[in-house]
Amino acid sequence: SIEGTIISLSEEDRVMLKCAIVDVLVKCPPNVQKQICESITIIAHTDFPESWPNLLSNLMIKLNPLEFDNTIAILRTIHRMFKRYRTEYR
Repeated sequence: SIEGTIISLSEEDRVMLKCAIVDVLVKCPPNVQKQICESITIIAHTDFPESWPNLLSNLMIKLNPLEFDNTIAILRTIHRMFKRYRTEYR
C-alpha cells in the first residue's frame, strides 16, 4: 500500500516533472485535468515560488479564451495554489 508513504524523487526528476506538468494539464481530458491540478497544487505547496519561480507565468501563458476546459483547469489550479495564502494572510 502506498497510502501514507512519502515517495522521494531525484532533483533531476523533479525538474523534469515541473517542466512538463503544465503542458500535460492543458493536453489531457477534463476528467484527468482535475488530478493534474491537484498534483500541481501539491508540488507547489513545497516548491512555489522558491524552487518553481516560473510556475505562474507558465500557467498564464497557457490561458486561451477559445479553449474553455483548459482555461477552467488553469484557473482552478491557480485558485487552489493561492487558497492557502488567504488564511496565512489573516
